Amino acid sequence: KGGPPAENAKILRGILENKIKNSARDIVLINSAAAIIAANLADDFFAAYEMAQDSLNSGKALEKLEKLIEFTNAK
Repeated sequence: KGGPPAENAKILRGILENKIKNSARDIVLINSAAAIIAANLADDFFAAYEMAQDSLNSGKALEKLEKLIEFTNAK
């Protein structure tokens, strides 16, 4: 169940900063794994799930969010 945009953004940032490790994080990992498979970057769901976990755990996913924020706020 989603909430207001500010609350959802706080949850997402918490997941990307590895501060939230609950069912919301699990859903992010499952959706990310599906996107990885759709992009043909992994051969099976388990490999894709590991890639998604590595991206979260290493901070790479957070880096991408920060770059996106920087790009969309550029003048």
